[in-house]
Amino acid sequence: MLILDLGDDGIARVVIDTKAPTRLSSGTHDGAAMGKEALARQFAALDEFDGILTEHRVESVIACGTQVFRNASNGREIAAEITHRYGWEMQIISGEREAELSYRAATTGLSNVGERRVVIDVGGGSSEVIFGTGNQIDWSKSYPIGAVSITERFENDLKGARTFVSELVTELRECQLEHNHPEERREVYAVGGTATTLAAVSLGQKIFEPRQVHGVRLTGTWIEDTINYLFRMSSLKRRELMPFDPDRADIIVGGSLILSVILDRLGATQVVVSNCGLRWGLIVASFPQLQQARIEQ
Repeated sequence: MLILDLGDDGIARVVIDTKAPTRLSSGTHDGAAMGKEALARQFAALDEFDGILTEHRVESVIACGTQVFRNASNGREIAAEITHRYGWEMQIISGEREAELSYRAATTGLSNVGERRVVIDVGGGSSEVIFGTGNQIDWSKSYPIGAVSITERFENDLKGARTFVSELVTELRECQLEHNHPEERREVYAVGGTATTLAAVSLGQKIFEPRQVHGVRLTGTWIEDTINYLFRMSSLKRRELMPFDPDRADIIVGGSLILSVILDRLGATQVVVSNCGLRWGLIVASFPQLQQARIEQ
């Protein structure tokens, strides 16, 4: 959930920027319905969000669902229930729209941003890769695999997971060559919980500080070393390592593996982490008054 307050000075300031991991996509990668336990977690989080919205007297709310709502057999039913229960405008967006919103948001507030860039968004049920020049998207693809679904599919089979993801995104190497420019290499950015968690771990954070992780550079070698380090850890030790988001402990390896394989396919040696992902793109696209505003994280 992201709440912005647009001031008379034309600056939109962050009031609340928070996440609640609910594992809504758990068990749905083959199109099954969202389960009772996952939905209980989801509605508990939304109840809490609704209370915060009321407390801050938020005037306009928009919500969106991504891969799990597109894929699960009861996706449209749950989206309609959210709209009915909370009165929010609830959208189920396509993979292409998800990619577009993540791409446009990723470089918010970052300096020295090149015209040519690639944005990677590793989610719970899907992962997006977007090539762009400025605000123009040159190519994008939404892959039906994310941190939750890869973990459930392969459990502790790291080698099998790597092979599966590598084959799924094999086209990226050719795509990188096709869209590359001899004079300007594309900068690679990553958004989403996997990337920001890795950045927080690299900084040794005990409390998540969004401003600090925004713009952190991670090398592909560091990510690979961290995958192996985390893989050998027990779930309990991982939770202790990530007190700011302990519920991500059992999916961080899977999500990091997806990010690492994509970077390898792109021939990229490093990635810039952005805290501004889908919800940042959604809020600016949904409210015209924000499109000319300067957004402060």
